[in-house]
Amino acid sequence: MMQYYLNDKKLNKIEKQKAEKDGLKIFEELDDYALKGWEEMDEVDLQMRLKWYGLFWRPKTPGRFMMRLRVPNGILNSKQLKVIASIVARYGEDGSADITTRQNIQLRGVLINDLPDIIKRLKEVDITSVQSGMDNPRNVTGNPLAGIDPEEIIDTRKYTSELEDYLTNSGNGNPEFSNLPRKWNTAVAGAKDNFLLHNDLIFHPVSKNGILGFGVWVGGILSATLNAYALPLDVWIEEKDICKITGIICLLWRDNGDRFLRNKGRFRHYLNSIGIDKFRELVEEKFGTLSKDPGSLFNKKQRSIFGINKQKQDHLYFAGIHIPVGRLCVEDIQEIARLSEKFGQSEIRLTEYQNLIIVGLKENILEEFSIDIGTTQDPCLLYTSPSPRDVEESRMPS
Repeated sequence: MMQYYLNDKKLNKIEKQKAEKDGLKIFEELDDYALKGWEEMDEVDLQMRLKWYGLFWRPKTPGRFMMRLRVPNGILNSKQLKVIASIVARYGEDGSADITTRQNIQLRGVLINDLPDIIKRLKEVDITSVQSGMDNPRNVTGNPLAGIDPEEIIDTRKYTSELEDYLTNSGNGNPEFSNLPRKWNTAVAGAKDNFLLHNDLIFHPVSKNGILGFGVWVGGILSATLNAYALPLDVWIEEKDICKITGIICLLWRDNGDRFLRNKGRFRHYLNSIGIDKFRELVEEKFGTLSKDPGSLFNKKQRSIFGINKQKQDHLYFAGIHIPVGRLCVEDIQEIARLSEKFGQSEIRLTEYQNLIIVGLKENILEEFSIDIGTTQDPCLLYTSPSPRDVEESRMPS
């Protein structure tokens, strides 16, 4: 049954395929496909609908899939890292992981026969891959220094988790957002230098009348056809309304975005077609009277996170580590988990620039930590110095 918002719309081939069968339905067939093998799969299921569960078919490596996970705010604990490492390890030289520009992890070399076990093991450590590809809401990003940032305005962890649960139905798949015109990117800033203006929807913390809430920015895009920063919607919301306004904005686009010309399907194209003032009116019709943004501003330059840096907690530090092109081998992941347990608080953070941060380093162990990471025998980690010089960050799309 075709969704009501597709009635009377001109649909391209991909949109017709999406209308015929919601990508979330593929989950019901994963066990069967794991037994039969990818060769027996329906072509559209193989090349498109598997992306609703983060599985990407790769013609250059037929049978070996890329699997994109969701890591809200880019936060992983050592237990999760060890599970990820064990999944990568089973594929030997064909296995690896990438940190992406949305603060999440992609696994490479995955075999479809292993999917039921992989999904089960990831679920046991609260990781999902649902709706992480194709025309879905992608991983919600936030301040990688959330909760430890000396310049923090607001701790983004609560809000990225709320948004993740809202957009994906707590990782079970949300059909309200499973057939968007294109991908959708949401971000929550926690400090003025969280430069997130390439996202479709950004919440920037700002106080109004003594109440801390969020200024709303919309329409950022970085694509092959258009590169533009988000625009201020001139809207301020209270913290409690972050999911409400996200749903209103995203569904307005879902119902009205272009579904015939795929290169015009992104939210910014829809926004440009009606104008920011008209779009604000449409949001207000559904939200109720909107409060004006008192002036949420972004710093033009970001801080460097590399090296040893003070946290806002007394006598605690974090280490920013450069990961060339975001690529991690199994030894890297194991070593990072070990370092986080031995010296930190068993937690790491992933950044939008495909690097990572080990948090919670005590002041009295900093010298030992620097010696340990500097003398590691892991050949991959020889490149992950806490104080890299002339780092040129390259980015992995997600």
